[in-house]
Amino acid sequence: MQSQINSISNYPVRSVSIRMPHPMRWFSVAVQVLGVLRQRRQLTTMSNSQLTDIGITREQAMIEAARPFWDLPAN
Repeated sequence: MQSQINSISNYPVRSVSIRMPHPMRWFSVAVQVLGVLRQRRQLTTMSNSQLTDIGITREQAMIEAARPFWDLPAN
């Protein structure tokens, strides 16, 4: 039994490094998500003339406002 325990300890130990994102990265993402949620909520309250001014229809505004919070714009 003793020889098995000693043979196990002779194996090389691999160091596993788990890289955690910087805390400010999480804060940055949270701020971005909150901003997108606010903008989508504002789309639902805009008048038709305001929507026309920004170049979208009421239907497009409602589709955008209904997107889930994790579906962020690419740019």
